[in-house]
Amino acid sequence: MEAVEESNGVLICGNCGTKNPLTAQFCSHCDSYLGWDRGQATLDGAPLAGAAPLVVEEAPMAGARVDAPADADSAITAPQDAAAPPPAPPPPPPGPAPPTVPPPTAGTGDARAPTEEAAPTAPTQRVPDPPAPPKALPPEIATPTIAIEITPGSTTTAALEIRNPSPIVDGYVLTPLNAPPWLLVTQEDAHLMPGEGRIITVTFGTRPGGMIIAQRLQVTLVLRSEASPEARTEVEVAITVPPQGPPASMEVTPTLLRLVDIALGSFQIRLDNRLANYPQRFALHGRDPEKVVQFSFSPAVVEVGPGQLVEAEGMFTVPAIDAGTEISRQLTISAANDAAELTALVTLLQRTSPAPEFVPVEVELAPSHLTAVDTDTVDFDVRIDNRKGNAPASLELHGQDPEDRARFAFTPARVTVPEGTETVVRARIRSSLPEEGETVDRPFSVIASHGPHDVEATGTLELTSTPSPLRTAELRMEPAVLNVGGSQHGVFRLLVDNRRGVRPLAVAWSGQSSDGTVNFRFLPPSTTVMPQSTGTVRVEVESPGPPPSQSKVSQLRITAADGQGMIETSATLVQSANDRRPLAKLLFVIIGALLMVIGAFMPWVDGDDYAQLADIIVNRNVSEVETAVAVAAHLAIVLLVVAILFGLSGKSGSLMRRSAVVAFLTSAGFAVYAFVVDDFVVLLVGLFVVWVGAVLVYIGGIFARPRR
Repeated sequence: MEAVEESNGVLICGNCGTKNPLTAQFCSHCDSYLGWDRGQATLDGAPLAGAAPLVVEEAPMAGARVDAPADADSAITAPQDAAAPPPAPPPPPPGPAPPTVPPPTAGTGDARAPTEEAAPTAPTQRVPDPPAPPKALPPEIATPTIAIEITPGSTTTAALEIRNPSPIVDGYVLTPLNAPPWLLVTQEDAHLMPGEGRIITVTFGTRPGGMIIAQRLQVTLVLRSEASPEARTEVEVAITVPPQGPPASMEVTPTLLRLVDIALGSFQIRLDNRLANYPQRFALHGRDPEKVVQFSFSPAVVEVGPGQLVEAEGMFTVPAIDAGTEISRQLTISAANDAAELTALVTLLQRTSPAPEFVPVEVELAPSHLTAVDTDTVDFDVRIDNRKGNAPASLELHGQDPEDRARFAFTPARVTVPEGTETVVRARIRSSLPEEGETVDRPFSVIASHGPHDVEATGTLELTSTPSPLRTAELRMEPAVLNVGGSQHGVFRLLVDNRRGVRPLAVAWSGQSSDGTVNFRFLPPSTTVMPQSTGTVRVEVESPGPPPSQSKVSQLRITAADGQGMIETSATLVQSANDRRPLAKLLFVIIGALLMVIGAFMPWVDGDDYAQLADIIVNRNVSEVETAVAVAAHLAIVLLVVAILFGLSGKSGSLMRRSAVVAFLTSAGFAVYAFVVDDFVVLLVGLFVVWVGAVLVYIGGIFARPRR
């Protein structure tokens, strides 16, 4: 990861986040390369965040840094370079040779080996052990740390001041613990006398055969005693491998691009850093003199590692040009950072094929002659034929008519018909209806617009508005004249004739009378009669009757309405009231006359002797005045009854009324006469019967009198 430079003068390592001074080349914590030249990882002063592209080729590496093992003693036997001379063995120390002591044998732990039998001898004198040889001490180093810089392919020397603190002559060998494989370390002869100090030269070099990446690392050198290898002293060496190599180069392939009938192209960018041991980062750009080409790169910022050849992809789009033309453009591809800018030229040849010859589509209406009856909307199909075309046809449909009375709708209104195919678009036309009973033809056309080209198909819309069913329907009341006599109720049968109609007749009923006294009831109250058929409605009427002996004639008007118009029919209702007075007259007169006759032949007063009545009448023998008066009164009643009967034929009834009055007075006069002659008489039932009959006859005579 790249290092980020903050505004406060601190450089933050992108690998571990440690803050470093701006002059630092490697991170103080993880030794990551921070870049000696800031321009190789920045553009216009801003860090370049690069992405790893496709690595095409990579130079062989000499090796990476080797960490020190956990136990430094394990590196004691590390092999030295074959070129280093082996150390000479140290000379023996001066002084008398120690006495030879026979080695002890195994046993109970006594220093002397036991014999089979111990001979009794005198005690021997014990010989003291020889003194131990002097022990080698760790060497002393005046400079425990060394800092060097190694350029690959060269050597670097460092002076190391050492001192032998041991009482013996000793030699010292430098052994690296964690050196990388490419590092060579050699030294001068380091044999020192006791207490002697010397400066020896240590040479650092690199092995051939691979690239060494720019880096900084710490190597631990162990200075060991040859007399006693465990006596050692460590020296820390800070090694810096500086960046080496030229800037990266760039190549763009192909250098000649041809675009035919397309506006998108691509090319490959190769960035070669195989001769440099440090990474480089570039931002990719493209430009053309007209500034009309749009570029894009994957990735847009390329990080080229040390010794790597990487590849990125560039893409571009160009504006469309006219058909049948060719244009040449010069493209400049650049990979830039603040340290350098790499450029390459690409020639672009853009060409388009000549436009194909335009073949118009064919448009047909199916059907082309539309008919509509009592509706203002008709659906039809628009067939679009592009079977002869050589390119897809994108069409926009619309309609028109000369009178501008029609409206059009298409589903869909925009359609694309591929070449060699045909399609059908559903269309609808709507126009106003003519007057009822009229037919009108309205021409129209459907236009399919294809850019500047229009294709037109014509048609005709025939609109017919049939007459209203009310204009052809007929109503008829049966019977036309209904005589209900003295009844207040009547029933008509209403016939609805729609046999000449072409539409259903749906009407509601209502009725009214000339005198406004008739109530109507229709069953059903509304009726729908289909064309070519008839319907029947029951009409019930109710009207108060006329006065007695009179008649009433009501003119009825029946109306059928459908909300837009109405038709009517008429009928007549006749009512008459019967005169019951003649019947009453007859009944009262007959009954009264009968009672008068019956009463005439019954005794009127007590003591009357009516046995002589026949003799008196026949022989006209009247011996007594009382009897003669009684006979005369009875005969008068009979004669008056005859007169009453004759009065039935009269129109005024006066004869009957007079006869009844005379009969009543005659019978009453007789009763008075009887009281006068006998001072006291008893009236019998016959006299009362005559009186009742006379009253009834008089009432009948009143009914015989005509009404005023």
